[in-house]
Amino acid sequence: HQLDFATTNPCEHIFEKMISGAYLGAICLLTIQKACDDGLFSSDSAGAILQIRRLETKQLNDFMYYPYGENSLAQACKNSGSDDAITMYYIVDRLTERAAKLAAINLSAMAIKSGCDTGPDKPLCIVAEGTTFYQMRGLKSRVEFYLKQHLENELGIYYDIVSVDNATLIGAAIAGLTN
Repeated sequence: HQLDFATTNPCEHIFEKMISGAYLGAICLLTIQKACDDGLFSSDSAGAILQIRRLETKQLNDFMYYPYGENSLAQACKNSGSDDAITMYYIVDRLTERAAKLAAINLSAMAIKSGCDTGPDKPLCIVAEGTTFYQMRGLKSRVEFYLKQHLENELGIYYDIVSVDNATLIGAAIAGLTN
């Protein structure tokens, strides 16, 4: 709610704000700063973390790949030993997991609602695009895990995730030309 109210369009697109790469960095920063207030980090790290004013999802991803590197989150924890970096990693990882579960729920709902007759020989096609989906450490594999677990294993709905260059642009053009 804190993130939502800080945006230019509060109370709109709330679900997107929970999973989108455009907001994941900001959600993580707010959560990490709340963890500082709750005493999960040493005072040195907490002081440095509370000074961070903006966190892009790319910076978050850099931390996930290099938790002791030169990125802003790693630098905030560098003077306190590894415990703060590990705590930071777990928080970011759990928020990535949350985004993956929510994305899988959304995709599952659309697959179920479509009513398509699918099978291993004719899977439902899910077009996914976006840097965050393909590059955020652990996101794509977790979305695929939850989709396989629920759609295929429980419901027998088979699917393939595909990448289409400029899918949003092409979809908008088709919608514009046909409506």
